[in-house]
Amino acid sequence: MKPEGIFVGILLSMENDSEVKNPEGTFEKKVRAEEMPLLAKEVVEVMRVRPRAGACVITLSGPLGAGKTTFVQACAQMLGVPEVVTSPTFVVQKRYKTQDPDFDSLVHIDAYRIEDLKELTVLHFEELLKEARTLVMIEWPERMAPLLFFERYTMTLGHLEENVRQVAGKYTT
Repeated sequence: MKPEGIFVGILLSMENDSEVKNPEGTFEKKVRAEEMPLLAKEVVEVMRVRPRAGACVITLSGPLGAGKTTFVQACAQMLGVPEVVTSPTFVVQKRYKTQDPDFDSLVHIDAYRIEDLKELTVLHFEELLKEARTLVMIEWPERMAPLLFFERYTMTLGHLEENVRQVAGKYTT
């Protein structure tokens, strides 16, 4: 019998790092702050096995302080980004070179301050989506919803306790 509901099971086996148990990447779970790097590893591994023509996109929704930037930082560390990753709230987009065998670049977009979609023209967003071997992570994707008509991995983060977050993820088309 197939489980029902939007979120099904655990993303990956935490006991065996090499085996993807849920290649669809659908999950919902509580994550402590110190577990964020493990979650980042799990999600990036799901992105690696997903067929794609252009960039891989992960959107991150949730209230201020929910852990969106912390998750991006954990992904950057896992991908071997040598510099410190900070939120691009005022510059909107930052690009980092990785030391990863599958992703050459990590692009971090914070759409919180986007008021008009024309502001994204200067970022060459459409061209960015065509870049193979690129992982694009978008905080506050609700601000640019009309442009998100393609397959992407959607994550939602929420507060449970001071150092505990409820995190859910799934593919969206």
